Amino acid sequence: MKFWFILLVIIIILFGLFILINIIYNKFQDYIIKINEVDGKIDEALRNKYDIILKLNNIIK
Repeated sequence: MKFWFILLVIIIILFGLFILINIIYNKFQDYIIKINEVDGKIDEALRNKYDIILKLNNIIK
């Protein structure tokens, strides 16, 4: 009886650790996705400003 109880406690602890690691991993993946989205938006904004500067440069010349 004692052996089964100890085994059950170990299985529950391992399952809890697995769930905790999975939650942490998913949060990191969410952060990576958000960083990549922001990076794309910044890149697009800089590209648009560069295009505007080129157009204005051609108009001024």
